[in-house]
Amino acid sequence: MKKLFRNGIRIRTINAIVILLAVAFSFLLFLSTSGTLRAYEQEAVATETFYSCERAANDLMEASNYLTTQVRLFAILLLAVIVFTIFLVEYLILMPLKVYIKKIKASEPLPERGARELRYLSRAYNDMYEETKKANESLRHAAEHDALTRLYNRRAFDALAHQFRDGIALMILDIDGFKGFNDTYGHDVGDKLLQKVARLLKASFRFSDYICRFGGDEFTIIMTDMNPELRSVIESKVAVVRKGLLDTSDGLPKVTLSIGVSFGNGESADEIFKAADNALYDVKDRGRNGMSFNVRGEIIPVK
Repeated sequence: MKKLFRNGIRIRTINAIVILLAVAFSFLLFLSTSGTLRAYEQEAVATETFYSCERAANDLMEASNYLTTQVRLFAILLLAVIVFTIFLVEYLILMPLKVYIKKIKASEPLPERGARELRYLSRAYNDMYEETKKANESLRHAAEHDALTRLYNRRAFDALAHQFRDGIALMILDIDGFKGFNDTYGHDVGDKLLQKVARLLKASFRFSDYICRFGGDEFTIIMTDMNPELRSVIESKVAVVRKGLLDTSDGLPKVTLSIGVSFGNGESADEIFKAADNALYDVKDRGRNGMSFNVRGEIIPVK
């Protein structure tokens, strides 16, 4: 029985079992009552011939009591069949359907439970669920990432900037003279330069930092768990990136970066971004190829 429930039983099989049991009990009840009635009728006739009418009445009463007992017995058995049928329907059909409805509303995969048809339905649903989940993840990744650099895009940055505003450092990075590189070497080289910058940033910064391509040749980085006292950590990471950008062994020209940095301590996303942008403009005003920190409104340049 356990194996039957574990492997699943067809709904059609449940119906067949119920019908066969009902027919079998009805047929047995018919045979039993018919045979008993004929036997007692014959006995009653014989009794009327050889015994008194009083004895015949007693025999008929015994026959009636016997038939009543048989009818009660079969009624109990029929009730047992009905209860068993209700159990099958509840355990193999209704309970799994209730679980399926709950899981579907919660957008979760379905457990394999109940009748074989329901188990097949759950497997088919789970296959579609996994395909849809993968498709949605792919679409979400495409919507939040830049196709060229594989970094977060502007849309993702906007969401992250509003989420992380306390205990963070925001960096805005521009590639110096990028338009000139595009004009001189072509857009293919320009794309490779963007990919190189992205690759160096991902290699230098932490997994918990959010690196984004803000647009064109501009990048942003949200560094978590940062404060102005940790400026040296940012400087060391930027130094590694700059060193990599001066390496021409890959056939790409040297490039430099202009970087503005601000620190967030619960201010709005726009205020933090504006502070970093002001620091970036300070670097550009000083001839580019440098970095400036904006600490509570004070611009601190770093060469």
